[in-house]
Amino acid sequence: MNAIEFINGSLEFDGIPLHQGSRWDTIAGALAARGHTFIAAFGPPDFTMGWLGTGHDCKTLGINIATRENVGGDEGDDSIEWVITSKDWSPKPAEPI
Repeated sequence: MNAIEFINGSLEFDGIPLHQGSRWDTIAGALAARGHTFIAAFGPPDFTMGWLGTGHDCKTLGINIATRENVGGDEGDDSIEWVITSKDWSPKPAEPI
């Protein structure tokens, strides 16, 4: 097994709910307060491709969290669609656009 994709259920890190009923702005703020930084998996400032190319990557936790909007859902829907981790987690090298 190389990766775990969490799609449904209750998942927490350090008392912070990461999935069921969670919203991106709440998760990002709570984890940032504990020293974890997320970057858009694809976006400004240099449009470097992240690990999955969708959602938000956190190198210190080795996870990617995507909202429903990130994966093509309703615009502005920041509820969590998935949390993914992998033993092989690492951002991909930048690719030409």
